[in-house]
Amino acid sequence: MKWQEAFPSNYLNATDIPSDGMLVTLMSFTMVDVNDDGNPKSIKPVFMLKETEKGLICNQTNAAQLEGWFGDEPEMSLDHQVMLICQKVQYGRRWVDGIRFMPAPMADATV
Repeated sequence: MKWQEAFPSNYLNATDIPSDGMLVTLMSFTMVDVNDDGNPKSIKPVFMLKETEKGLICNQTNAAQLEGWFGDEPEMSLDHQVMLICQKVQYGRRWVDGIRFMPAPMADATV
């Protein structure tokens, strides 16, 4: 057993993303108290995905990506696919693994 398995989560984290990325479809959007503590700072945007039961907490960097691709309202991102990748990101003074959005690969036009 790995330590990560001892602490299951309702949300995707970087360890859930395969090394070659994960193609997902954004199905729904809601604001969620991710810590269930009533603290307003714990209320985060969360996307539910077609490919997994876990939600995806959307940070400001990823939200800016979606806004650039699909428009300035979160609902405009729904039913679109994105590629999730694991990338080193700065969190305070530390570098940690984080989830980043990449454009979904284009469909093969020769099919």
